[in-house]
Amino acid sequence: MKKADSELLDNLQRPCTVFVTFESEEGYNRALVYNENPTCKLLGESVKITEASEPTDIIWENRHYTEGLRNMKRLIVYLVIICVLGVAAWMIYTFSILSQKAAQKYPEVQCEDYEKHYLLYEPAVWQEEAVEEFYVNELNLE
Repeated sequence: MKKADSELLDNLQRPCTVFVTFESEEGYNRALVYNENPTCKLLGESVKITEASEPTDIIWENRHYTEGLRNMKRLIVYLVIICVLGVAAWMIYTFSILSQKAAQKYPEVQCEDYEKHYLLYEPAVWQEEAVEEFYVNELNLE
């Protein structure tokens, strides 16, 4: 096996945490005293003793992730959420503007007023006014 492969394998198999069970309260108290004046190393690293969480509270698959890596992933998730919310807000704003423009272009009208107005004219006059209004609307769209 190559030296680089051996080092990689060693790094992957290196424990990040050790859980110890004491047979008595005395062993637990001695371990706490050890924290005040650490004297030995384990695999070249200094030993820090803390009380462990309950085994059912630990997500064992995530033990090797460092706090910095967790914070980085958390930051990425927050940024994605902010981007998605920003795009959603932009879409809502854009569609509300389009909706307002459509409402202004075709306002509600009283049909009785138009009937009175157009009953005075011949159909040819209606056609001319319809064509004129079409051109006015075409110019407003541009």
